[in-house]
Amino acid sequence: MTVYIKFLGPIVVLVVALINVALLSKWQNLHDGRTVAHRTVLAGLISLMIIGTIITCAIVWKDDSTSATLALEVRLKTQRIIDLSETNAGLSKRIIDLAETNAVLGVRLADLANRTSAFLSGGNNYCYFDLAEDYEPSNHISWFIIHTGPETYIPVYHVRGTIQDCSKSLELKRTNPQMTDQEIREASTESFDLNDVDPKDWRKFRREDMGKRTFQTYVIDFYARNGHWEQTVTLARPNGKKWLIASKVRQVGIGVLSMASPYASMSDGFPTDMLPQNW
Repeated sequence: MTVYIKFLGPIVVLVVALINVALLSKWQNLHDGRTVAHRTVLAGLISLMIIGTIITCAIVWKDDSTSATLALEVRLKTQRIIDLSETNAGLSKRIIDLAETNAVLGVRLADLANRTSAFLSGGNNYCYFDLAEDYEPSNHISWFIIHTGPETYIPVYHVRGTIQDCSKSLELKRTNPQMTDQEIREASTESFDLNDVDPKDWRKFRREDMGKRTFQTYVIDFYARNGHWEQTVTLARPNGKKWLIASKVRQVGIGVLSMASPYASMSDGFPTDMLPQNW
């Protein structure tokens, strides 16, 4: 409708101009072309021209004003969309940064939790006995308790256990056939309690006289706050002079001895045929 009205003013002006030209041409031969009727028609036509021009200008002005308003609204909305897009982009980057920060914090919290748990339990540390012949020639073997493991700053807590003298067990079974396996085990086993074994600990546990023995095997069970492990130590003196030592430590699960060995040591020239079957 607005389009039709917009073109109405120019059409009216054109029609009036054509009529005026026709009237002027038709009445040119009259006495002076200024008759009352002609003047009345001409005045009406001029009025129509003026009204049509006013209507056209008003409609054009209104359309231009509306277009300007709409253009301004479009620009404002477009700028608003741009601002929102930039804000959303900033928020997205902030969210990504927060997610990355949370991930880093999560890793740090997990690490702190693991450290705290390790500090309370002893972590993956363990200890074992190192058996060494005295520097001076003698029949004595010194026992030292050694702390080891990845958490070098954490003690092994509440270390206790048993030492079974396997050679003594065999001797009791040979000389006392009436003894039960339980009695033999109890007679050949002693208990120990080391309390806490601190990092870098090098504590002498005992010094044992080996007498005339040339072969000896011990099975040592350790129990601590962080678990249970077993050490097997075999000593051999094949030449009758220097003691050779083979030692291995293995973790013990729920009634199962692990095949993996976190610690193993053997003297050069140790006779492997003298090792226990479960070595």
